[in-house]
Amino acid sequence: MEIIRVKRKITSSQIRISELKKFIVKHVEITVTERKPAKRGKDKNLAAGILDPFGNPDMIII
Repeated sequence: MEIIRVKRKITSSQIRISELKKFIVKHVEITVTERKPAKRGKDKNLAAGILDPFGNPDMIII
């Protein structure tokens, strides 16, 4: 048994999933589960300030 996972935003009642081509003429079970989008905070997904905890204030030249 092979399991594939496809994550997409559904914009229509008809969808095309190219990954299903190898399952043509086979019996399959398709399950659709709604997932909540990840919350994006100000600190997430930003490179600015990511190395701040490793900084050495004694090395800063002003």
